Amino acid sequence: MAEVFSETTSVETSVGDVSVIECALVEENVIELTVDDRMNQLAATISTTTEVEAEVSGGATNANAINLGSGAGIYKEALLGILRLRSLLSSDSTISITEDGDEIDIILNGLGTLMQIYELKNSVKSEITTYYSELPDEAKPTRIDIWTDIGKGTKLFTTLLTWTAGKATKIVNTDEVTGKVLTTDLTYHDSGKVATISEVLT
Repeated sequence: MAEVFSETTSVETSVGDVSVIECALVEENVIELTVDDRMNQLAATISTTTEVEAEVSGGATNANAINLGSGAGIYKEALLGILRLRSLLSSDSTISITEDGDEIDIILNGLGTLMQIYELKNSVKSEITTYYSELPDEAKPTRIDIWTDIGKGTKLFTTLLTWTAGKATKIVNTDEVTGKVLTTDLTYHDSGKVATISEVLT
């Protein structure tokens, strides 16, 4: 004859990133009685079995992400359920990257100056043909003046040129309306082709 007695004990604990582990300790006792007719004795055998049932909850969940498009990927990897992203930087400081609340502001440094240089150069090219220009009667002029009309009502631009060995090595364009001055320096290879162009807007 056998009798079975069971007892369950619950335990809660936490380990690392796992917030709750619910453990149920199930202990089962089995008592078996036997009768030895020859010895006229009663024998009892007790055996105990213990099982642990565990349920994990609240732990780290699987996380993953992918980079879309053909550009450089910001997502790097996921570690213990945490997404790890690459940081943005400009190694030569040509781009400014700043955090602004929930946004990241990316600015190309010097873009404003580049646009002003572009606009001034284009204005000189356009207005030298559109408005009245005084061009010296020489192959390599050192000064060009641009006015709104032949009566020289308003002066628009003054261009000064410096020549070295038959090549223009410095060009200074002055916007007479805004006061902006664009100075361009040029160097040349021995072959006569332009080697470098340096532009400064003041």
